[in-house]
Amino acid sequence: MRRFFRIVFLLIVLPLLVGGWYLYRKGFTKSWREYVIAELRTHGVEASFSKLIMDPFKGLVARDVKFYQSAARDQVVAKVDEIIVEANFANALQGKTFLDALTLTDASLVLLPDVKKPNSPSLKIKKLNTRILLPPNQLLVSKFEAEIFGIHVNATGHMANLQMWKSYLPAEKPKEDGVGNIVSRICKELDRVKYPEEPTRLNLQFTGDLANPDALMVQCQINGGRIQWDDYKLNSLDAMIKWQNGALIVPRLEATDEKGLLQMSGNFVLATSELAFGMRSSLDLAGLIQAMRLSPLQQELKLGSPPEIELAARVTFGVKPHFQLTGHANLDQFTLGKSAFEKMAADFSWDGNQWAVRNLILKQKKGELRAEIQQVEGDFRLGIESTLNPEALVALLPKETYEHLKTLKFYDPPQISLSGRGTKLETMSASGTLQLGRTSFRGQEARKADINLRYNNRVLTVDHLHVVRAEGEAQGGLVFDMGRQEWYFNKMQINLHPVEAAAWVAADLIQDVKPYRFGRRPPQLLLEGVLDSRKGGLNTRLHVDVNAPGGMDYTFQGKELHFADVDGKLFFTDERVKLNGVNARLFGGTVRTDADISTQKTKPGHSASLRITNLDFSSLTKLYFDYNDSKGKLNAAFDFTGRGENGRTMEGRGEMTVTDGNVFAIPFLGPFSDILNKIVPGMGYNVAQKASAKFTVENGIILTKDFVVSGKGFSMIGDGRIWFLEDKMDFDIRINAQGLPGVLLFPMSKLFEYRADSKFSDPNWHPKVIPQGRQ
Repeated sequence: MRRFFRIVFLLIVLPLLVGGWYLYRKGFTKSWREYVIAELRTHGVEASFSKLIMDPFKGLVARDVKFYQSAARDQVVAKVDEIIVEANFANALQGKTFLDALTLTDASLVLLPDVKKPNSPSLKIKKLNTRILLPPNQLLVSKFEAEIFGIHVNATGHMANLQMWKSYLPAEKPKEDGVGNIVSRICKELDRVKYPEEPTRLNLQFTGDLANPDALMVQCQINGGRIQWDDYKLNSLDAMIKWQNGALIVPRLEATDEKGLLQMSGNFVLATSELAFGMRSSLDLAGLIQAMRLSPLQQELKLGSPPEIELAARVTFGVKPHFQLTGHANLDQFTLGKSAFEKMAADFSWDGNQWAVRNLILKQKKGELRAEIQQVEGDFRLGIESTLNPEALVALLPKETYEHLKTLKFYDPPQISLSGRGTKLETMSASGTLQLGRTSFRGQEARKADINLRYNNRVLTVDHLHVVRAEGEAQGGLVFDMGRQEWYFNKMQINLHPVEAAAWVAADLIQDVKPYRFGRRPPQLLLEGVLDSRKGGLNTRLHVDVNAPGGMDYTFQGKELHFADVDGKLFFTDERVKLNGVNARLFGGTVRTDADISTQKTKPGHSASLRITNLDFSSLTKLYFDYNDSKGKLNAAFDFTGRGENGRTMEGRGEMTVTDGNVFAIPFLGPFSDILNKIVPGMGYNVAQKASAKFTVENGIILTKDFVVSGKGFSMIGDGRIWFLEDKMDFDIRINAQGLPGVLLFPMSKLFEYRADSKFSDPNWHPKVIPQGRQ
């Protein structure tokens, strides 16, 4: 008998032991592995594994298991270290379905949401313990316990016709930045969430038949506390989520943090693609924004208290989604950019095309803004009442608008009343009033301003403008065409310094008016016409009437002239400034000027007509030639052209007369007093009271052929050239005695001709004919 058992052991048990050892160490052959893979494929699962072994304690075990997206096996969607396979070998030998169940014990499963990016964040399932029964065409999860992103998950359920899961995939291939990428981002964020105390639990129950989606039922319940997301903490989370009768239902979602509460419920109906939900929140939005790393908003918005938000929405998805959203928001104590606010509240609504913001209030300590805004189909309406400083809203403005606002500085908050209406914001027509306190624009300050305005089609019309500065005020009407960048002035009366007023209109205009300086008392200006503020200003046609009782300073040929009681007309174009009938008092006389001056740096030039009456000759010669004792009255007419400040480019002709003066006090003629005494004793003491000449100017030279000086008993006739830029002259003068001395001396008249080819400021007069006895 003993021998019999030995034979049995050798024939049956020993081969089984050896076979078992082989199957444990080496595993089943490739054909057996393919047999199991084919069986899994009947359940709609495409998989592979490196080994299929027989473990003496666990049974049939598949190791290094990979799950694929399709039969092509080009994209791995999940990995697991090992799966215990419960098989019915009798059915296998008969060619029937032989997989009874799959079991995982303390396994690790990795899901790859974005299969095209293997290194992207993945869904890692740890401590996975599950038993999945596989009846024909069914899946029964009797047990599922795992840890997913720190959440303890328990699941049970039953599903029929599991192989049909592929029919739920989209027909088109997802784009690169599709669902997988979105899920990867969600995984990355969930990986940052920590559970420092009691873990959050998720209980999942499901049942259904994939052949009958309407019968599918999934219920998920989440409970947790002390959930930490960076520095943001939730004290509690309680949610119930259901999928039932083709609808996703959230009957309850509640969360609390240190500052408030979130309550939410809603549902989504798959058949109609309708989403409806309601929400009420007083959570710490600032902490949540920081945890979500919304950096642009986080940098601009700082919340001192949690906002209160109520929201109700209904959305129908489709080719063109339809929205119905209403709500209310209230926020106290917050900072936007560098501006602190006490309160913001508003009611709002939106339906995807139409929207409205009602009862909007934005409040600071020194002002507030109230507004009603509505956009319905083809009709936009706006109403604003504000005492808020617009600088407080710079963080909300587009870059282009912000650049314009930077040129304004509001020392006192403005009072704004504005209403508008149009088909949309860009084509809105508006009207209102604007009252400014102390305000600066482009660096120039105003004490106050009152403005009545209208806006239509990018054209701003100011029906009434009243601006007050320290030196005066301005009032009138104007229009600014934003598209053409043109200003239209309608009888604009300005009693301000021209340079400062020009800065408000256009920075380029400053250079045109800067040469005309009016001192402390500004001129009275009347503006009418068009000013093109674009570079070049091709359409500028601006008439300016000037009345300056306080006078004006102007630089001419490098010397400062002060004109008193100035009045006249100016005309500005894109290339020139024209002066018409400009009258002024200068050195006790009067000056009248008509001029045409180029404002183009590349084409400098001017033409002018100058008329001088009874001007104090001594003041003029003192300024330009540093003569101290010249006297008399100057009357002159001079028509000339030139280019810029270069005196050598001056060309023109004119005539001048000096009367009632001491002509010999001019250094140019001073030596003739002694010369006359030598001719006729005592004649040099007679004052030459009149001098006249016609002259031309060209290339820095004054040329005259009829210079005449008249005195008592004599006259002087001359001609020559004066280089007024080089202080040089070449001049001839003949002296004619009158009366009896003239008759007696006529034969010797050639002896009384003198010449100077020396400095104009220090002339050296010498006779043109030298007597032979002096040779």
